[in-house]
Amino acid sequence: MQIHTLKSCCVALQRVVRRGISRAFGWFELKYKGALLKSLIVLSFLISVGSLFAETQSAPGTTQQAVPVPSFGPQITAMVELRPSFGYGANRLLSENTANLGVKITPEILVDYTQYFNLNMANTTALPSGFVHAQDGFLRGRLSGVWKSVSGDFQLDYETRVYPATHISRAAAGMIAAWRNYATLTQKFGPQFSLILQEIPVLYAFSREGNVTDGVASANPIFENRVYLTASYDITPNLNFSLPLMVWATWHREFAGAANSGGVSYFAGIWPELDYSVGNGTTLGIAYYSDNFITANGGVDIGAGLSAGVGQMVLRQSL
Repeated sequence: MQIHTLKSCCVALQRVVRRGISRAFGWFELKYKGALLKSLIVLSFLISVGSLFAETQSAPGTTQQAVPVPSFGPQITAMVELRPSFGYGANRLLSENTANLGVKITPEILVDYTQYFNLNMANTTALPSGFVHAQDGFLRGRLSGVWKSVSGDFQLDYETRVYPATHISRAAAGMIAAWRNYATLTQKFGPQFSLILQEIPVLYAFSREGNVTDGVASANPIFENRVYLTASYDITPNLNFSLPLMVWATWHREFAGAANSGGVSYFAGIWPELDYSVGNGTTLGIAYYSDNFITANGGVDIGAGLSAGVGQMVLRQSL
């Protein structure tokens, strides 16, 4: 009897507690429903952030496989190239040389300066500067991989160059500066063969319209558009052959008495080269560049352009 009474009391107490909890929750939900929802949203956000943070942490005694992030710091780049060249006639032997110094800020971004200069090894009086003849120089900014295909076989690169008046004859003609922009498209056909197409607009700034030298008037250029198409083939991993076809048109300013006043002149030529990488940044090679295939009257004479070309030996050392 006492057990039955105690059980009845417990059941009644359970009902009272349930009813009280239900009413209390209903009142709480009614009064604080908005705050409750906001709290749940904030709590869910904190749980999500916490789970993401936890994924980046290693629990004690566990090993985490992290994706390696390559590190890259600015790197100094440098190159010196000597090209003993022959074929100018008049018992002349030149070495057409290049010096380059720059910094690679990232794997894709390069800023550098390049200076071309000739050493006249024979008939030194033929050049206005004697033994050393300053050629073009340029400050360059290059961005590799502006766009790449998913397969990596097709790529767009860009570079811009500013040429100060370091070329002696051009400086004497009144050149202030020139600005070139290179858009380079590279298409790979397998691991060895590539085709490279370059579109190169050039703007010239001269202090005067033209010049008269030895009684002959000549108008200075104002704009030029170049197109290079280069076939590159890796014969072996260390041996490369390249064959560029270079064509361009040059627009000239108006200058009284000049045959090219306000006109357009054209150039077409080739510059094949065979290079062997010895290792440690050293490259040996041979090259040849032709003269203009287009004659003064607008005709084409490939034979004359080839016969007036220049042969070269190449010695290049890169840092």
